[in-house]
Amino acid sequence: MKVRVIKDFTVNQFLIQKGNVYEVRKLQTQNLFQSTWSYQIISGKYSGVLIHPQNAIELKALTTYSEKEWNDMENYYMGLLDQEREQKERLIQAVCSLTSSIKNNREVSQKLDSFLVTLNSRDLENQLS
Repeated sequence: MKVRVIKDFTVNQFLIQKGNVYEVRKLQTQNLFQSTWSYQIISGKYSGVLIHPQNAIELKALTTYSEKEWNDMENYYMGLLDQEREQKERLIQAVCSLTSSIKNNREVSQKLDSFLVTLNSRDLENQLS
C-alpha cells in the first residue's frame, strides 16, 4: 500500500517531508495497556522508518484493466453516449414540432380574432343604423 505524508516530521535525523509518497506496510505494536499501529516504509532510502497514522493518508491502489476489459468498458459507455445523443435529438425535434404547432395555432387564433372583430364592428354598425 502507499501513503502520502501530510505533515513534516523528523525521525532519526531524517526529515520526512509533506507531500512525499512512500510504499508502506501496517505494523502492529503492542504494549501492556493498548495495541497501536503505524506505517513502516518498506522501500527506498527511508526503509524501516515508522510513520504515525496522523501524519499520512492512505492512497487507493490504481486499478489496471486488460485490453479486453478496457474495450468492453469503452464500448459500453460509448453505447450509452450514443443513446443520450439520440434521445437529445428526438427531444430537439419534439420541441421544434411543438414550437411550429404553437406558431400555427397562434396564427389561426389571430385570424379568428380579426374575424370576430370584423363581425362585432358590423353588428355595431347594424345596431346603430
